[in-house]
Amino acid sequence: MEFELRPLTKIDYNELSALMQKVQTYKSEKFDEDYVPFTPEYVKYSVEVTFAKPELLFGIYSKDKLIGTIGGTYVPLCFQNTELLGSAITFYAIDPDFYPVPQETLKEIFQQLINKLKELNVDLVWVIIFKDVNKEELKIFKEDFSFVRVNKNVESLVKLLGGEGVDILREKKQMNVVLAKMAKMMAGMEQIPLPGGEIRNATPEDYPRIVELLNAYTKHLPLAQIWTLESLQEYIKICSQLDNIDYSSLKEEFPDTPFGFHIKVWERDNQIIAAILYRIVYVHFKNGDAPFAFWDYLAFSQDLDFSDKKAFIVNLYNQLHLKAIIITLFLPYYDYKTFDKAGLMSERRKVPLYMLPLTEKGNKVLELEKLKEFYLPAADFAI
Repeated sequence: MEFELRPLTKIDYNELSALMQKVQTYKSEKFDEDYVPFTPEYVKYSVEVTFAKPELLFGIYSKDKLIGTIGGTYVPLCFQNTELLGSAITFYAIDPDFYPVPQETLKEIFQQLINKLKELNVDLVWVIIFKDVNKEELKIFKEDFSFVRVNKNVESLVKLLGGEGVDILREKKQMNVVLAKMAKMMAGMEQIPLPGGEIRNATPEDYPRIVELLNAYTKHLPLAQIWTLESLQEYIKICSQLDNIDYSSLKEEFPDTPFGFHIKVWERDNQIIAAILYRIVYVHFKNGDAPFAFWDYLAFSQDLDFSDKKAFIVNLYNQLHLKAIIITLFLPYYDYKTFDKAGLMSERRKVPLYMLPLTEKGNKVLELEKLKEFYLPAADFAI
C-alpha cells in the first residue's frame, strides 16, 4: 500500500481529532498510556503551539484518506554563542488500522520530512522517542539516517501532589494498593517560606523581563532556545486558547481547579527573579479524567542560589495542591539537583535524545559527544 506525504495547510480539526483520538485509544490499551484527549480544540492548540511554520506539518495519506501525521518544529537555538536553526521531529501518528507500516515506507516518510527541513536551512534535527513504543522508528533513525544518541534519558519529572492526589490517581488509574502506598511515600508536601517578595500573575509589562530570564540560559548552557518578545507574545496568544476549552465535565469533581494557561512570576525588591509558564488540563485514565499541571517553561535569574530556587518550586506546587493531582515538568536538563531536592521524581521511562546535524554548524553540537544540559522545547516524537 502506497502512502503519500502532503502539507496540512488547510486543517479539518474534527478529522484530525478523530485520527488522534483513535491512535490515543489504541496506545492506551496496548501500552497502558494515559493521555490528554485530543479534542478538536486541543488539537488546534497543539498544532499552533508546535509548528511555527505551518508548512512543516504533514498529513500521511493512503489515496485520499488521512491516515497519519508527522512534522518538524522550527526553533532558533544558541549553541556555544553560535546561532542555529533546530527542528524536533514530532506529531507522529499512524492510524492503527494501517499497522504495521513497512520499513521502506517509513524511511521514505522520514526522508521527505528531512529534505523539507534542509530546504528551510535547518542546522540540526532531534528526536525524543520512547524506546518501548516506537522501536522500529528508532531503529530507522539510527541505522538508516545516522542519528546519534547525545543523551540516554531525557524523561520528564513528576510531582505527586499529596496523599489526596495519589488517592485520586489510584481511583482513576486503578492502581494497586502497593503502588499507591509507595506513591504516597513520595507525595509529601514540603512547606518552605518564600524568602522575600511574592509570587503573582504576570502582566504584559513583565514579558520583556521573562524573555531576559529565558535567554540567560543561552549563556550558561551549551544548547538553548532563543526567545524574542514577539515569539513569547505569540506563544502566550496561542496558549491562551486553553482557557476557552470546555472543562465543565470536571468542574463538579474539581471545582477549585484553575484550568487553562498561566504565567507566574516571583518579584522581590522590585525585580522579577523567576518565571513559570504552565497549563492545567485534564488527562484521561482507565477510570475517568483528572487535572494535570504541565510546567512547560521555567526560568530563574542566574544569581539565585539553590535554596531560593527550591523555595520557588515548593511554593508553586503548594499553590496547586488539591487543584491538580500531578505536576509534570519538561525541563530536567538543568538544575536537576534543585528539582530533585524539591521532591520531583523520575517518570522511570527511558527516553533517549538523538540528533542529526544537517549543516557544518549543526555538526559542531556532536563534538560534545554527550549533551547533559540544555534547554529545548518539549516535543516528543509521537503523540
